[in-house]
Amino acid sequence: GTRLVGAEALLRIRGDDGALLSPAAFVEAAESNGLIGRLGFAVLRAACTEITALPGPHAPIELFVNVSPREVAVPEFADEV
Repeated sequence: GTRLVGAEALLRIRGDDGALLSPAAFVEAAESNGLIGRLGFAVLRAACTEITALPGPHAPIELFVNVSPREVAVPEFADEV
C-alpha cells in the first residue's frame, strides 16, 4: 500500500484582491516589521499539529518547514523547534 513518509509545510497568503502573494513578498514584509519570528512559530506549530492529526498508523514522518535566516537569529528559535 501507499504510505506517507514526508511532507513540506508551505505558507500561502492572499492579497486584498484574492490573488496569492509570492512568499518573497510576505516574508520580506514580516522580516522588515519584526514579525518573522511570530509568523514562523505559528507556521511550525500549525504544521506539527496537522502532521500529528493524520490518521494512523504510519511510520515516522519527516516534516520540512522553510525558515528565514532572521528566524534562526531569534533567541527562542532552537527551543521552539
